[in-house]
Amino acid sequence: MSRIVPAEELDLIERIILEHSEGLGISTLEKALANHLPNINRRTLQRRLKRLQEDRRIITEGESIALVYKRVPIVITPQSAVHKTASGVAKVESYVPVSSEGSVIQDLVRQPLMPGMENTP
Repeated sequence: MSRIVPAEELDLIERIILEHSEGLGISTLEKALANHLPNINRRTLQRRLKRLQEDRRIITEGESIALVYKRVPIVITPQSAVHKTASGVAKVESYVPVSSEGSVIQDLVRQPLMPGMENTP
């Protein structure tokens, strides 16, 4: 049976990780948490970190003693890269950035060839 983890603990750990853009190791994180959560042991902290990873709130880089916890990178998807298919489902394309004129041309190319037909990229 899993124990309920206080959201405040998870939020605090995440906030400390977010404050370090270069990321930080578990021993540095333990020191940063010492004032806020003085009785948290390393294994408990590892479980909290795993939970944050599973919730996609943080990521890790490296392995073993070189493991570093970091913020999740922010991915911005331009609206021009998202369009709807015939079924109404939004589809995201990977693309090379283009100028505003190029964006207009992309939108024209995506228009149906004939009424009722869809132009698939």
